[in-house]
Amino acid sequence: MKITKKNGRKTEVDKMEYLTSEKWHDDATISAYVRWINAMCPTVNSINTLQKTEELYTPYRATFCMPKISDYSYTKVQAINKSNNTRYDAMETAITFANGDKVTVSCPIEEANQYTGFYTAIAKYAMGNSNKVNNEADYWINKLPKQKAKTEEKARRLKEQAKNIKRKKERRLQKEREDMEAKRLADKYKIKLIANKKYGVPLDFEP
Repeated sequence: MKITKKNGRKTEVDKMEYLTSEKWHDDATISAYVRWINAMCPTVNSINTLQKTEELYTPYRATFCMPKISDYSYTKVQAINKSNNTRYDAMETAITFANGDKVTVSCPIEEANQYTGFYTAIAKYAMGNSNKVNNEADYWINKLPKQKAKTEEKARRLKEQAKNIKRKKERRLQKEREDMEAKRLADKYKIKLIANKKYGVPLDFEP
């Protein structure tokens, strides 16, 4: 790895050799991985270059340096629903890696799929062996669509409200025009009555 230094700070990586040896895949530990990923992503001190890495990237284990799988199982277990503290039948996928790491995921037996369980376990491990993958899935599949639907519904209501206000204004203006016209005709008729009474002008006379 060749690193260009400026003012004592790492600012640019000119070349990085990928760690693809058999030994790395079999024996790499998390600490070794952390050292390697830090080398891949040197510290950037320029605010203009990168302000908030967390806003752009989700930390994860790169798949090309993931340890090899050493064991796998797909078994029926008794899981606990934490919301109501009840037990239910579930299928549990467990994957053990060559470096000793282990990841497990479970799903209600009526919804379980062996391939989906395997993919989910790998995704969970890639995102730090935590609930981040569940949180991300829940955000993009459930929360975000609901937020969008709520926002769209609010926009629709505001648009409909604006249309109603416009229609009411148009009806009000139309009524005002009709009232003014009725008043004009009434005044005109009164004038005709006075002219007919005083001067004998026919009521149907139009000047």
